[in-house]
Amino acid sequence: MGEVYSNSKLTLFENCKEAYKIKYIDKIFPDMPSSINAFLGITVHESLEEFYNKINQGVVLELDDLIKYFAETWQKNFSSSSRIKASEKVEDYFNNGIKFLIGYYNSNYPFQDKTIDIEKKIYFPLDNEKK
Repeated sequence: MGEVYSNSKLTLFENCKEAYKIKYIDKIFPDMPSSINAFLGITVHESLEEFYNKINQGVVLELDDLIKYFAETWQKNFSSSSRIKASEKVEDYFNNGIKFLIGYYNSNYPFQDKTIDIEKKIYFPLDNEKK
């Protein structure tokens, strides 16, 4: 199999080819702490992944249990080194995560959409070469 391209990798290439080259080809991009936005997105994503894993086991978590999972995951993984603007507060991001989950839960309840997989990787060639 050839190179694997994630959404973030492709977005970086679209936005700045030089940054893509430095990070993925030259491999000299400095490690930087992740942003609070990225941390929030990852934590919400992990919470929904756990939620759907439970659904696939025949258990629909109550909204309170989903929020509890989110809060525990946030506390366990949060690092004060996350990049955040001086004018913003960590609590606001945490509260936004809860709002996102409440909105998602209320919009999709009773969760009978027949989700077939979680985090499935899909591979396909980007050139005309037949595999």
